Amino acid sequence: MNPLTVQSNAPDPFEPINGLSLGSERIRDLTRCGAQYRRRAEMLAVTRKILAAEGCDKVTIRSFSDACHVTAQTIHNSFGSKSELICSAMNQHTLMIDSHALSQAKDPGLFLMLAVAYCQTAVEHPEFMREYMLTTLSPRRNLAEALQRFGADLKAQILREMARRNLLRSYVDPRMAAEQIAYVNTFSLQEWAENDDIEQLHAKLVQGNGAILLGILEPQAARGIEDWLNNPVNRRWMPVRQSAARAIS
Repeated sequence: MNPLTVQSNAPDPFEPINGLSLGSERIRDLTRCGAQYRRRAEMLAVTRKILAAEGCDKVTIRSFSDACHVTAQTIHNSFGSKSELICSAMNQHTLMIDSHALSQAKDPGLFLMLAVAYCQTAVEHPEFMREYMLTTLSPRRNLAEALQRFGADLKAQILREMARRNLLRSYVDPRMAAEQIAYVNTFSLQEWAENDDIEQLHAKLVQGNGAILLGILEPQAARGIEDWLNNPVNRRWMPVRQSAARAIS
């Protein structure tokens, strides 16, 4: 296990993303290059900022179009309904944070870096993360299935690659493991949104992801996870802006 110092351990949700990809065609559709896609990324970044400031229930297509300096019809033509726009904006952030975690550590350690990145985002942008969870789990919006499926798709893609490299135990279904990880992350964040306890969020995300990894990894791959989890520095929450982060490599 080698120390890795990072400047930030979470991407800014209000910045547009371009050029990130974890491989699949469905995911690349959110991150293509070119003027049209750059403008689309900018609009989705503005959407996330408005959602954080005003909340999903208060904003309208007109709110989004005014902030993006386009017509409401342009929003409809580009994204469809308000729910589809919100879903695209939130999915793009999920891609952003998963890609960031992948840049911080080699798999399987990236899932622990993902846990830390969610904590850092909750500290730096609590209004956004709370709205993210309210939107994801709101029965009025009916977005939970689509948002959670997208997050699980990203993780399943990484886990399938790990299976090809013989890092996973032979009986493990990468898709089911991905859904378990997405479930742990979602409901840990939901609890945080309700009680604002960042240390509890960190513990649940790290221990939850760690427990899943220890159950699905081959012993040799699991050793690095065990070492990381056994390090008391890693188990204790510390904002990364003020300290070095340790990642598995």
